[in-house]
Amino acid sequence: MSEPAAEALVNLSQDTDLARKMVEMGMVKIAMEILYKPESGISKLLVMLLVNLTQLDAGIASLLQVCFV
Repeated sequence: MSEPAAEALVNLSQDTDLARKMVEMGMVKIAMEILYKPESGISKLLVMLLVNLTQLDAGIASLLQVCFV
């Protein structure tokens, strides 16, 4: 994922409806997978994206599923 794409996702995820769609699309899992790749270079943006997505209960549930599976 490129830095501009990650920045756009962070900005879009501030909208509750869009964040909900991102969670439904599996964006939490994707962000976590990329976050664990040290060469990605966008860790800060991915953490910001996860913060926005986990403002929703569904985002929290999705994060917990990724972490404990």
